Amino acid sequence: MGPEFLRVGGKDVTLLGSFAGAWSALTGMLPSLACPVDYGFLRPFGLHFRIGARASGLGALAAALSLFLSFPWLRLSGRFLHCWRNPRLNRWQRRLLLS
Repeated sequence: MGPEFLRVGGKDVTLLGSFAGAWSALTGMLPSLACPVDYGFLRPFGLHFRIGARASGLGALAAALSLFLSFPWLRLSGRFLHCWRNPRLNRWQRRLLLS
């Protein structure tokens, strides 16, 4: 369900370099994004890609839902409430709200 190819173009070399670095990091974390990438120098910034034929809207929705549900929402919200209620830890609230 990954892309078949990716073509990125722009006139700013640093923008293309930063995009290439970010794309390289993403493909290291998510191997399904690995695809041939073509970089070029175009006047306006352009991004062209094609998703494989096996992809469907339902599959993309299931992947997004799986990613959303796998995030530790309960544990993080519990830690936030603990820090919010603890008088030693919530001094930042007073500084933020009173300034």
